[in-house]
Amino acid sequence: MLVRAGVVSGMGSLCINWANAESRGSQAAETLGGVDASIPYLITPRHALLLSATPLLRWNTVSGVTEYSVEVAGPKGLMWKTKTKGNQVIYAGKPLKAGIPYSLIVRTNTEKSSQEDIAPNREQKPSNLEFVILRQSEAALVKAQAAKISPTPLNSEASALSLANFYGNYVLPQSVISAYKLPANTFETYSLTGEAIALLESLIQRGKQSPLIHRILGDLYWQTGLVRLAEAHYLKAIDSVQGLEDMEDWTLAQYSLGQIYSAINYPKQALEHYSQARVGYIFLGDSVRADVLQRRIERLKKTAVNSGNVKNLVGFQLYRLGKFD
Repeated sequence: MLVRAGVVSGMGSLCINWANAESRGSQAAETLGGVDASIPYLITPRHALLLSATPLLRWNTVSGVTEYSVEVAGPKGLMWKTKTKGNQVIYAGKPLKAGIPYSLIVRTNTEKSSQEDIAPNREQKPSNLEFVILRQSEAALVKAQAAKISPTPLNSEASALSLANFYGNYVLPQSVISAYKLPANTFETYSLTGEAIALLESLIQRGKQSPLIHRILGDLYWQTGLVRLAEAHYLKAIDSVQGLEDMEDWTLAQYSLGQIYSAINYPKQALEHYSQARVGYIFLGDSVRADVLQRRIERLKKTAVNSGNVKNLVGFQLYRLGKFD
């Protein structure tokens, strides 16, 4: 069970502790992207740890594209190159070694590349999107813990969510960091997000829908900086709310949308969702978080007024329609 103390979630079987209610989010700001629909931006693996040495590689489907070129490279150069008509492929190149960062590059036959990925109102392109396979020692511990949490995760929604929570919050032990060649200041931002995403997307494919599933998927995508996918799942979480029993997920989804729009410099939209989240916190009896959010709202009001950003508002409306570029 996802133990986080005190408030019962929409599922009724998972408890939430407000101390951990704020998701890990986009822990590495430089990963922010996943907005421009004309770019085959990376989905999974993206700034992640992996259990498998033959991972599924997945990227954004670009309209009108008939073929993608896929490359996986390591510190010593190209490991594998292939072409495919779909938006995913299983790695089938030279054996990938554990503990070494690998990069994935996808190009379209319309001359667009995943390396062109960038978030709105930001000049910096995403970086540190490499994936790293866990060494046998760490992988064995992860698999053992996963088996304890849920031997058959897809048999129930609660089991899948518990395991996804474990994968999404996994962090390499401090004692092994030097063996993984990851930047000392960002190693904690790498987790098993791909494993968690695959698990929850399997639930959806099996017809399972709930505000909690979509909210957690939003958290996972936001954790790796995928703005469009995170936004889509947070909005689905809000739209699928059935009643007061889902108020917690509604509140957290509103809060996370506020985080997204704040990160991409849309203060008016961030203000809208933070204000909704504050109402939710008050309803849930969390006056401390409501007060903290009120102070953030006041700062955003000043930003929105000072910017007079009509362009941002129009851009946001197009973005919500999936037409942002």
